[in-house]
Amino acid sequence: MTGDTDSFRTALAAALRRGFQYALGLLGITGVAALLYASLSARLSIVGAFEATVRFFSYFTIQSGLAAIAWTLVQAARSPTRTPNPSRGADLGALLHLAFLTSSILTAGGYYALLHDRSAPQGLHAFGDLLLHAVVPAMLVLDWILFAPKGRFQASWIPVVLALPLLHLGLTAALHGWLGTYPYYFLDPTRLGVPAFLRNVGVFAAIFLIVGALLVLADRLVARIGRSVSKKKEVPPAC
Repeated sequence: MTGDTDSFRTALAAALRRGFQYALGLLGITGVAALLYASLSARLSIVGAFEATVRFFSYFTIQSGLAAIAWTLVQAARSPTRTPNPSRGADLGALLHLAFLTSSILTAGGYYALLHDRSAPQGLHAFGDLLLHAVVPAMLVLDWILFAPKGRFQASWIPVVLALPLLHLGLTAALHGWLGTYPYYFLDPTRLGVPAFLRNVGVFAAIFLIVGALLVLADRLVARIGRSVSKKKEVPPAC
């Protein structure tokens, strides 16, 4: 009976997680679509459709959000029978999970700390902002807390959390010659000057590394607590 109960619980948890991840993906795609429509509606009278679309996809929120949404949907579509084993070494899925979690947390934090008060979005723009800057990041964190196996994140992976923001910086620098602008005022060397720009890049890089390290620490701590609880359950009662 115990084995059947455990199998039922495992299957139920897998089904719940898949449903949660599909809901996250749907909300994320809805948010991107809402923001794209609002952005194109506002810019088509100023620039062409192609340039307006490129500007939209140059934002880190969109780039990291789409990557996290795609990864989540791929995870949801995979067979739930495969459970990653930490003894196998580096697990690509767990590494990507750490990178997307870090980016999502800082996307939400950066938006509400630096950008939210500088704009007053209305209608679809406000709806899309809410989904991509609050709902999706919160659901990604909840998915990790509630469903993801713990003890998979490795300290050696922490520098990888810089991959997405560095790719973003490289892309915006490449596009600047054509677009003539940068997506974010606090990462605009033409407005800030190179020294202030490099300082901000250094600050953001440090914050990404700190958040990544805290996630690794939390992952290991929860895994250790779980192992301790399991061992206590396995100890037979004293006669």
